[in-house]
Amino acid sequence: TDGFFRTSVPGVYAIGDVATFPLKLYNELRRVEHVDHARKSAEQAVK
Repeated sequence: TDGFFRTSVPGVYAIGDVATFPLKLYNELRRVEHVDHARKSAEQAVK
């Protein structure tokens, strides 16, 4: 996914434990396996 959790399929987002996203702090793609992150990711994706 990109920084907005978009996938390569238009209109499809990947959110939560299964999603990797760019993490600038480490300059790589990462997954964050935590319920709080999944909730905040969903809030960000719908904006």
